[in-house]
Amino acid sequence: MTALPQPSSPDGTRRGLRVLALVLLAVLPGAGWFLASVAQTPSGQVRGDYRVPFFDPKRPDRQILQMSGQGARIQAGQVTLPTVRLDSFDREGRTNLHVFGTNCVYDMGAGMARSSDGLRVISADGRLALRGTGFQWWHTNNSLAISNGVVATVQRNAESTNPPVEIRGDTFRSRLDEEQAEFLGRVTVRDPEFDVDCDRLALRRGGAGDLEEIVAEGHVVVVNHQDGSRIRGERAVYRSTDEREQIELTGEPRWEDGLRSARAEVFLLDRRQNAFQARGHAVIVLPRNARGLTLGAGTAPAPGLPVSTNEFIELAAGLVTLQLPPTNGPVRSVTARSNVVIRLPAEDAEARAGFAEYTPEGLVRLREDPEWRWRDRFGAGELIEFHATNETFHIAGNARLRFPLLSFRSVIDAGQTNRDAQLPVALTNAVVEVRSDTVDYRDDRIRFGESVAARCVDGDTLLGTLVSRELVIGYRDRVESLAAQGDVHVEQAALRNRAGGSIARELSAARLTAKLGPGGRLRELEADGDVVGIQREWPPEAKVARVTRLGCATIAAWLAPDTNRVDRLVAEGEVQVTQGARMAWSERAEYTGADEVLALSGNPIVLVPEGRVLGADTLVWDGRAGAVRGRGRFITRWRIDAFSTNDLVFRPTVGGTAE
Repeated sequence: MTALPQPSSPDGTRRGLRVLALVLLAVLPGAGWFLASVAQTPSGQVRGDYRVPFFDPKRPDRQILQMSGQGARIQAGQVTLPTVRLDSFDREGRTNLHVFGTNCVYDMGAGMARSSDGLRVISADGRLALRGTGFQWWHTNNSLAISNGVVATVQRNAESTNPPVEIRGDTFRSRLDEEQAEFLGRVTVRDPEFDVDCDRLALRRGGAGDLEEIVAEGHVVVVNHQDGSRIRGERAVYRSTDEREQIELTGEPRWEDGLRSARAEVFLLDRRQNAFQARGHAVIVLPRNARGLTLGAGTAPAPGLPVSTNEFIELAAGLVTLQLPPTNGPVRSVTARSNVVIRLPAEDAEARAGFAEYTPEGLVRLREDPEWRWRDRFGAGELIEFHATNETFHIAGNARLRFPLLSFRSVIDAGQTNRDAQLPVALTNAVVEVRSDTVDYRDDRIRFGESVAARCVDGDTLLGTLVSRELVIGYRDRVESLAAQGDVHVEQAALRNRAGGSIARELSAARLTAKLGPGGRLRELEADGDVVGIQREWPPEAKVARVTRLGCATIAAWLAPDTNRVDRLVAEGEVQVTQGARMAWSERAEYTGADEVLALSGNPIVLVPEGRVLGADTLVWDGRAGAVRGRGRFITRWRIDAFSTNDLVFRPTVGGTAE
């Protein structure tokens, strides 16, 4: 995330303002002292040049001020000074300030000095100057006011070639005994690095003599020349103590920098901690291609993190903290607390959490009931991490993901061997939900770890489930593959077929892998490790299902590209097929979907209530014709009453022996 603007040398600006404030608050009282002293001269008149020293009352040997000028007179209780100059000295006796005025009048009864002419204050090194037209000073409360065209300039250092900082205001006021001064009316601060506009600029010095507080109020606007950014608010306060140094902006503050913006109830810049905070309904908006907080950047984003280089990210929270760099550069970290929301409005994407943090490496970490949503996809857990630079994400602790069915539809009907079985026509609301201990996305793979439970639902209707210890989904712009392992169990809920019946299937194995085509249809399926497949089929109006069970060591299936019908299926290793009272065994079985034929080889045996067939090279179970054919020499054993049934017919193709 890009930081709110800051001057390239903020300490220099702060020192310049501090020097100006200290000069105004510490030296200007001398002008009043001088006027009161002249009024007390015995003759009431001074002719020609004069020079009057003033000494520290606590140290009579140390001169602190010298007043000089030409002529002074007393008339009707008023002292008129045509010209006056005041020089101030520091503790080492060096001159540090000059004050110039003309036509000054001191009213002894009112205890007030005034002049309609100009007043100038200049530091000895020329780095500070103050001027204005028309001033009043009240001896009773040591208050000074400059009426018109107040201009103060501060040069940061003697070697600087940049223009000085300039402060302008309509008027100037100061309670010198209270260590306060303020510029009023159309106040402007002009600096080579930034501008400040406000209605009032107040300065206050602390007991130790340091500048303790600067307050800008009324239509405050700060413009950074370096990046063109702008901050607006109603009040800005600079405070400095031994423990902290902070700048606080209130009154609906808002930061704008082209397409970037931020708003909150309070902006707080901590100079000691070098941190910026936006407090109270904070909202920060950044373009998607801005350096910093960028979710899903790249050409192959994780689910829920779409790519768009011309859109925006919106970060909202009760409190946002930016850890700033020592100098200009990217933000070191960002943390957000309380009702954190990260939005990508153009993509209808959103992340929520109680706490979020970001690092320059591109890591976004969400805690405290985090969740994210992208259109109809959803994720949640105890911890969510996105890594924008290497396009990865991680969810830990009760992880949950929800996807639209389109990418997973073919998984549900992966075991279809009956061309009449079909999914419901309307599945617009169907989704797949996955729960696991952890979720990781890296290199176009989503890995679900430990205690995986996936379910497919259409509204309130359950379509199917999958459980395993681990599940890996190949994902780029669509789901391309999946691999499950560890006590894999898949169940397909009963689906209606065209004949009016329904079919339900389930498959168990140690491992299961599948590849999907562009349309989300299953193309290939492999399973191994104690494979068990079960199909339950209910004919129309039937109350009892016909159950077919397949057990083997491995199974592989290939599906037609335009349908979910199995073109070919191969089962190997201790194959056993059971359908009611009918059973078959072999070392290998191959099913062909075009003619619905199952070929058994490797010591095949078919057992039915009417008898058995064994010893053939191959036994072909023809489901469509309701017959078993034997290839090679085989043995058949029949019960005496076997020929009273028409359920299954044995047709030898080579020859055999009947018993």
